[in-house]
Amino acid sequence: MTAPTLSLQGAMRAALIADTAMTDLVPASQIFDRHARPETFPCIVIGEVQEVADDMSLARDKFRLYPTLHVWTREPGLISVKAICWQIRRTLIASENVRLGLIDWRYNDTRILRDPDGVTGHGVVTFEALLGEALL
Repeated sequence: MTAPTLSLQGAMRAALIADTAMTDLVPASQIFDRHARPETFPCIVIGEVQEVADDMSLARDKFRLYPTLHVWTREPGLISVKAICWQIRRTLIASENVRLGLIDWRYNDTRILRDPDGVTGHGVVTFEALLGEALL
């Protein structure tokens, strides 16, 4: 059985590279899962995920995943990083394949950051997925 975090990661990447509005901003080859800071820009790095128990019922059979995506750009301002983060939100919320097998799927937040080097923009987009043990 595949870990739910891996299935969700695969569905998220598939949705992003299939969306032409997304790949107009970031080429599909620049949407990946890897360690270390990127070497080419712009890019999207499928990042960390937090798994949290959700005791919404006495059965305690539900949990939440909080996957993050990191956006990296190189430009004097933050225009591109904001546009890419917005498109990630639109693409992943609209994707039926990402939602498949989830009880709930929603956008959580975006943080836009300036790197100290003065030319690197960094965005962090977080989503929230609710899953049940029976769905695994």
